[in-house]
Amino acid sequence: MSFAAPLAGLAGLLLGGVLLLHVLRPQRPDRVVPATLLWREAMQEVGGSVPWRRLRRSWSLLLQLVAGAATVLALTQPGFAAGQRIGGRVAVVLDISATMQATDVSPTRFESARSAVRSYLDGLAPQARVTLVAMGARPHVVADAAGDASTVRRALDGLRPENGAADLEGALSLAAAALGSSTAGGARIAVFSDGVASPPHASLQLPAPVEWHSAGSSGEDVAITGLDVAQGTPGPAVAARVANQGHAHRDLAVECVLDGHVVDRRPLALDGGQARDVRFSLPTAGQVVEVRLDVSDVLALDDVAWAVARPPVVYRVALVTRGDAFLLDALRLRGDVAVTVVDPAAYRASDAWDLTVLDATLPAALPAGPVLIWGPPADGRLGVGGQAAAGSLRPAAADPLLDGVDLATVRVARTRTLAAPQPWRPVVDAASGPVLLVRDAAPRAALVGFDLHESDLPLRPAFPVLVDHLSRFLLPPAAPARPHLPGATVQVTAAIAGAAVSVTRPDGSRLRLPDGGGVLSGADTEQVGVYTATLGSGAGAVQALFTVDALDPGAGSVAPRPAPPLAAPRSTPGTAAPAVAAGRVELWPWLVGLAMLALLGEWLVWERGR
Repeated sequence: MSFAAPLAGLAGLLLGGVLLLHVLRPQRPDRVVPATLLWREAMQEVGGSVPWRRLRRSWSLLLQLVAGAATVLALTQPGFAAGQRIGGRVAVVLDISATMQATDVSPTRFESARSAVRSYLDGLAPQARVTLVAMGARPHVVADAAGDASTVRRALDGLRPENGAADLEGALSLAAAALGSSTAGGARIAVFSDGVASPPHASLQLPAPVEWHSAGSSGEDVAITGLDVAQGTPGPAVAARVANQGHAHRDLAVECVLDGHVVDRRPLALDGGQARDVRFSLPTAGQVVEVRLDVSDVLALDDVAWAVARPPVVYRVALVTRGDAFLLDALRLRGDVAVTVVDPAAYRASDAWDLTVLDATLPAALPAGPVLIWGPPADGRLGVGGQAAAGSLRPAAADPLLDGVDLATVRVARTRTLAAPQPWRPVVDAASGPVLLVRDAAPRAALVGFDLHESDLPLRPAFPVLVDHLSRFLLPPAAPARPHLPGATVQVTAAIAGAAVSVTRPDGSRLRLPDGGGVLSGADTEQVGVYTATLGSGAGAVQALFTVDALDPGAGSVAPRPAPPLAAPRSTPGTAAPAVAAGRVELWPWLVGLAMLALLGEWLVWERGR
C-alpha cells in the first residue's frame, strides 16, 4: 500500500486533543446546597487536588477516536497498485505446433500454455472482444466473440496440438487483421508459444502491442532428422540421421523395424549437439521400414520415422529413344519403376506400358496411356510447329510440378513452338512461348518442346527433379512414396479415369477422394505414419503407400526461444507488454465512509445518555 499525501498524516496529532478533553477535569461552577451530605459527588470533586482525572471507558471516546483516525488516513490518500481488467479488442494466439507436445513442463507445453490462456481470459473485462487464433502450420481463427467468454473458452477447450511446424508470421497476420487498424480501447495481441518458429519478416506491421508468454523450459531432445532408403544388393539399405539437440551426453538405442518386425538394434552415444548417421541392411522382402529411438527425452514425436522400403507396385516404363542416356538415368532414380529402352522402329502403341516416354520421336499412333513427349518433331496432331530461339526459361504459373526446380540458370538454344489445344495448359514459358505443356485429363500427358541436346538442362540439378515430378504426375497411381511433413499436400491419382480412390490414414480412418483421384492436404495428412491409397475396386484395385514424418532438419532444437523482434506501436520490439494494464485502487472513499459511520454512532450514544 502507498500514500499519495503522506505528510497529511501529521493531522493525527489532533487525536491527542480528543484524549485531553476526556482526562481534564471540568470547571466546577458554584452551587448552593443545604448540606454537603446530600451531594457527596460534589464534595469529592471539591476535595480533588489535580486538574485531570482517570480516563474512563467510554463508547463516545472510542467512536470519536475511530472517526478521527479514519479522517486522518483519508487525508493521506492511501491505495495499492492492482491490475485493471483489459477491455477493447484482444487477439490471443495459442501455439498448437508439434514442439508444444514437449513434456519439459507438466503435463505438456501445450496444456501449460492453454491454462495460461484461461487465466489471461479471466483478466479481461466482460465486454472485451476476443479473437482466438490457433498457430500451427496453417494458422486459423477458432473463435471471435464480444462479451461472450464462454464461446472462446469452448473453442479453447477443443484445441489439440498438431504435428506440424508453427507459422508465426501467418498467425500474427490473422491477429492483426482481427484487430483492424484501430488501437483504441486497449487493443493488444497476446502470444502463448515456445517460440520454435521462423521469425516473422521485418516488414510485418502490427496494429497493437504484443505480449509474449513463453512456454517450455528445456531443449534436451534426441530426434530423427532424416531417413532415406536406397535400393541395393541384396536388398534395400536404410540410413537414418539421429541428432542430439540438447547439451547433455545421451546413450540410446536405434531400432530398425520392417513391416512390424525388428530386424536390427544398434547402441548409439551422442554428445550434446552431435548428429550421426546409422545404417541398416534390410532383407529383400518388405514394404515399410520404421526407425525408432529407445530414449527418454522431452518430445516423443520425433523419436520415430517411416519410409517406403519397397513400393508395392513396380511400374513398367517404355523409353522410346535412339540412345539418350539422360532420360534413362533420371527415370531410374525412382525405385518403383522398371525402364525398358525401345528403339523407335520397334515401338508399338498397342504394347501395354504404365508410362511411355517418347524422346525426339512421334509414332504414327500415340500411346493410349500416360505419355511424356520430349523434343518431338513437327506434328499437327499436337500443335508442334517449327523451331524458334528460346533463351531462358521461366514458370508460366505457380505449379507443384516446379517445386524445387530452379529454372533461372537453364538455357535453351532452340525449341519447337507449341500450340496444343485445350485441355493442355502451360507450365514453363520462354521467349518463344510455352515449352512445357501438360494435360490433366486422363490419360495424362506432358509435352516438352525442346530436345535435351539443345539445352544445358541435363547438366543442372533441376533436370532429375523435373523428370521425377513429371513421372509422378503421369504414372498411375500417383501417390508419392517419399516422406512428407505433416499437413503437406499429396496428389493421389488413379490410372483409370473415374476409378474409386480412397486413403487409409495411420489411425485406420478412411478418406474417400473424388473418383479418379484428388488432393490430400492440411488435416488430411496431419497424422504421422504410413498412408495407404487404394485405387480402383475389386480384384483390379492397386495400393500405393506414402509416409508422413515429423522430419524437419531445418527446425533445429526444440528448446524454447525468446520473443522475436516485432514492430508494433507503443511497444519496444522484442519486449513483452504487461499481461494486464497497471492501475491503482484508492482507499480514501472507504475511510471517509467509516468516519461518517463513527460520528453517527457517537451521536446516537450521546442522545441515549441525555
